[in-house]
Amino acid sequence: MREELDELLNDIAGRVLNSTEEVEAFRVEFLGRQGKMKDLMSQFRDVAPEDKRELGPLLNKVKGAVEERVAIEQAAWNLAGKDNRCVVVDTWTELDWSMKNNEVTVWAPSKMILDAVNKPSLKSEPLDLAIWLADELNTDYIYHVGPESNYPNVQLISSPNFFK
Repeated sequence: MREELDELLNDIAGRVLNSTEEVEAFRVEFLGRQGKMKDLMSQFRDVAPEDKRELGPLLNKVKGAVEERVAIEQAAWNLAGKDNRCVVVDTWTELDWSMKNNEVTVWAPSKMILDAVNKPSLKSEPLDLAIWLADELNTDYIYHVGPESNYPNVQLISSPNFFK
């Protein structure tokens, strides 16, 4: 079971999701009534008690990775859907081109993280991923819409008006 869970973590991190439909299919594949997580939970019941201490946290890590991935991808596509000028990108090349052409850009991180040499952890929060990307791009600061943060070089935007 450990090998299967490790393979699933790699699959989750490596999957490229190119639309809201693909994000939803990914969510259903893992979290739906007939999804992989349900099968894994059933298998876990049959695991020897001495193995449950090791496999339980790994099983939770897989579920958390799916939930986080879905949340990040859904947020990117939902934001892009609010303004037709907004472009969703998932590669360094697309992001670079988009920034050079002053496009409103939303980053869907799956492919970029997969291709990165210094990958962030699977448990990274969205702001942690944005800070990772900013560091990879050698930016001086980033703007953050949301609750205050204690990160240096992160400027809070309390009431954005990007889409006016």
